[in-house]
Amino acid sequence: MMWRFVFLCWIVLSSVGCAAGLPKVADLSCVPESDTAQVDLFFVTDRGIAAGAPEVLPDSSRSDRLTYGMVRLDLPTTRKRSFGTITSDFKIASLITYKDSADFLQEVKARARNRSVLLYTHGFNEDFQESAFRVGYFYLDGCLKTIPILFSWPSKGSMFAHSYDLDSASFARGAYFNLLRSILDSHLSRPVDLMAHSMGNWIVLEALNRLKMEGEVRGKPAGRVGTVILASPDVDVDVFRTLLPGALGVSDRVVLMTSRKDKLLLVSRLFALGGARAGQATGAELMNHGIVASRNFSVFRMDSAEVGNCPALGHRCATANPYVVNYEKRILEQRQPQK
Repeated sequence: MMWRFVFLCWIVLSSVGCAAGLPKVADLSCVPESDTAQVDLFFVTDRGIAAGAPEVLPDSSRSDRLTYGMVRLDLPTTRKRSFGTITSDFKIASLITYKDSADFLQEVKARARNRSVLLYTHGFNEDFQESAFRVGYFYLDGCLKTIPILFSWPSKGSMFAHSYDLDSASFARGAYFNLLRSILDSHLSRPVDLMAHSMGNWIVLEALNRLKMEGEVRGKPAGRVGTVILASPDVDVDVFRTLLPGALGVSDRVVLMTSRKDKLLLVSRLFALGGARAGQATGAELMNHGIVASRNFSVFRMDSAEVGNCPALGHRCATANPYVVNYEKRILEQRQPQK
């Protein structure tokens, strides 16, 4: 029986690149003026660094040292491809690294000015280049006005490395917390927004809970986080329930993005021997586990008729579906009243 289960999972995972139809087109706030565009993407990673050509690129090994940098991406616009799709005609035009956190944050502040910062954490099965290009396309296609920062943890970038990636996500929790704390301490003009996808939600939720506990120990607010978007969390629904109050305690708003159509989270659920994943739970399952909407917590369903189809068997709605991306853009630009 076990070999049949593994074979079924292999079939589902190996068909990730086959999206069933194009998603509906939603009105976005900009239209590309040319066939290509450049996106400057800040990044922070606890990946090891391997020599590559022409730049030095982070690999899938784990490092105790954080690397701070920026990549300039040359990307084709939606004049040459469908919304949210990754084509082969992209490249890293340049890559620079900063001496330390202080130099990095100084450059972030200089570019941000009165704009908000979005700290994005990728999920399972993404190497550094793929995670960078996915964020770049998300930023470009969504016409986002924020300053994007990618936190890239040491995923193996293989659909067969789920256990390695889960351990790497656990390994990255401290690094992400230190990064978030340094950003909050840098006194940006606007609250930092957070977004996580898939397994990356585990990293972000743990950091927010640690942030809340740190504030309680110090007897003062731990820092201001704006909107937190938790997209397709590959997190057990009971674990999600216990971590959610901590996230709500240090942020203006938390949005859970979930879809029953997410077939990759269904596979994760099977690996977990039936443990429901927060990113694939139905409304009834969420309520049965005590997860209900509140003043600063909402659930956005990505399996509604308005959303339509999504790439990667429903797992890439958050960054590749125009209806969903337009919703995320609106909530990121709409500031919640400060608590």
